[in-house]
Amino acid sequence: MDQSMTPTFSTALPAALIGTTSMEPPQTHLIECECNKEKLQVAHAYFKLHFADHVLGDLHTPSRLIHAGAFVPRGEHHVISMVREGGLTYYAVFERDFQEFSVEEIDWCLRLWQVADVVRANRIALISGEGASSLFV
Repeated sequence: MDQSMTPTFSTALPAALIGTTSMEPPQTHLIECECNKEKLQVAHAYFKLHFADHVLGDLHTPSRLIHAGAFVPRGEHHVISMVREGGLTYYAVFERDFQEFSVEEIDWCLRLWQVADVVRANRIALISGEGASSLFV
């Protein structure tokens, strides 16, 4: 794979997930990222085809883990953001059960379920082991 096409995976949690259209990096807090990088590269390649004029990024939705009596941010759902200067920001939220699929299954499901269309229509899409849908019902 061409090095310029290799995604960089962030292990940061943005202070505000929804409503940002800025190309500036959000304020972040370090979190634990246990996501499979090879699987994320498949998702990045898919979204790069469908959002070619957008910058793709990675982040996590917050959950809390208690460590030594204190709450620690921890990534539960992996989120790929698609940002374009002066345009809307789109988010694909990958639930853990979808991330358990093989690389081949992830590639196949993204295309079969037309996930890019769901993201474009809803701005935020939830991708689970059962399909892709709007985050807001």
